Amino acid sequence: MKKICLFAAALVLLPAAALPQSFSFTADTLARRGNPGELIILDARIKNLSAQELQIRVIRMQNDLPAGWSTSLCSGDLCFPPFLNFYTIPDTALGIPALAPGETSDFHLNFTTDPTQTGIAAVPIRVENLNNAAEFSELTFTASTQPAAVTEISRGGPADFQLLANFPNPFSAATTIPFEIGGGRSLPVELLIYNLLGREVARVWHGPAAPGRREVTWNGRDHAGRPAPRGLYFYQLRVGAFKQTRAMLLLQ
Repeated sequence: MKKICLFAAALVLLPAAALPQSFSFTADTLARRGNPGELIILDARIKNLSAQELQIRVIRMQNDLPAGWSTSLCSGDLCFPPFLNFYTIPDTALGIPALAPGETSDFHLNFTTDPTQTGIAAVPIRVENLNNAAEFSELTFTASTQPAAVTEISRGGPADFQLLANFPNPFSAATTIPFEIGGGRSLPVELLIYNLLGREVARVWHGPAAPGRREVTWNGRDHAGRPAPRGLYFYQLRVGAFKQTRAMLLLQ
């Protein structure tokens, strides 16, 4: 009897994080690019992993957008007005039932972009259990009408030096930037990070580099060690008069 009581007490004290999640919130991609004025749609799925009906709330946690942009939450084919920051499943007024065991609900986040200028926006979405708000999952969706990559080449040429695509891109915590140095001797090299305003954010390589391929990691922090805001950044390789620039997307 004593063993049974101790086992029951252990169950009461078991942290909620150790219990299995009753649902999943997943997406094939968290970032998508389009042209100014296009409707950019990002898709995800909410699946009931439990053996009971599931009641959830979908919340737009933040909606900081470029001028002329708006976002809308969509459940399946039903899209809510841009001013609505959340919806629930079930919704008796709209005829939306609770999620049955094993059932999946399609989620869409629509970005309406401005046709007159480029921009970028990252919107965090939270899905939580209506009966237990401590059980939740969050994804951040990013839409951009900025160029996917920018290449600027001055004298020198790609045969001598080359800035390669960073990976992963988009990224959350850190990204690796590869570059190649040609010729037969070490040369002074700079690899700089800039924000959209053209301000230098970080300097990830400053010094000599021998011929060959090099890889350097940017941890998403600025010169002072502070986390850089999420958004679009440019990384530039400089070797003498040679310059080459590419773009990357920070999601954190």
